[in-house]
Amino acid sequence: MSDQLCRLSVHLTGGPMWRHTPKAFEIVRRARKLGMAGASVFEGADLPLEERVLTSMLRVVRRHPLTVVVVDREEKVRQLVRDLSRTLDDTVATLELVERIPTGH
Repeated sequence: MSDQLCRLSVHLTGGPMWRHTPKAFEIVRRARKLGMAGASVFEGADLPLEERVLTSMLRVVRRHPLTVVVVDREEKVRQLVRDLSRTLDDTVATLELVERIPTGH
């Protein structure tokens, strides 16, 4: 893998669905199908914390913002964006060139 990579970040709120599947799961599924180097889902937290504790678990899961991050070569990430064009409607997505940091592996 080269040191120059591309990162797609998709920000989701409100538990968006794509054909009865959470959008976050669909994005990761398609990234895996294309053999992407990495795809992760990060969950945000609502504040204040006391309100979260009083809310039912289902509502908390649906309400939390999610960010899906996919990293690979620019061509592969742009292919994923094309494949997801209809799935990404009404979402905020960013594409950035990033540098891989050598970690001694």
